[in-house]
Amino acid sequence: MAVVACCALAAPKAGSGSLPEQRAPAGFPRAVRLLTRRDFARVFDDARPFGSALVTVLARPNDLGHARLGMVIGKKKLRRAVDRNLMKRIIRESFRRQQTALPALDLVVIAKPAKRVDRQRLARDLAKQWRRIAGAHDDRRDAADSTRRSA
Repeated sequence: MAVVACCALAAPKAGSGSLPEQRAPAGFPRAVRLLTRRDFARVFDDARPFGSALVTVLARPNDLGHARLGMVIGKKKLRRAVDRNLMKRIIRESFRRQQTALPALDLVVIAKPAKRVDRQRLARDLAKQWRRIAGAHDDRRDAADSTRRSA
């Protein structure tokens, strides 16, 4: 019976010359989630929408110093539970990978009607949305800084 190395793809060995890659924080801890009705209401009441064919992302600045995410994936938008759950997993993973690049915002992702979820299309769409949101927030901050300096 042959012994098979099961962990050959683990971390590189010491002295192998390769640097560990920069990784986003693992998981989806409570600190980066919108949890209460009040959190969601605050975003729905005063947010800037960023729309696409698959989702609408509402963004509102927060004072926490990091981005937080909430999701609204209704049964009327995606009928099958497996599709709703897949969409949530893709959104969480996309957010997790981009959260260090996002400014301090409360974000709510709202699903649009679809028959099925296309993983690659949704992932590309979300990556584009995160870039738009970060860019729009940077533009706003630059404009606010310039008005402060001129006053």
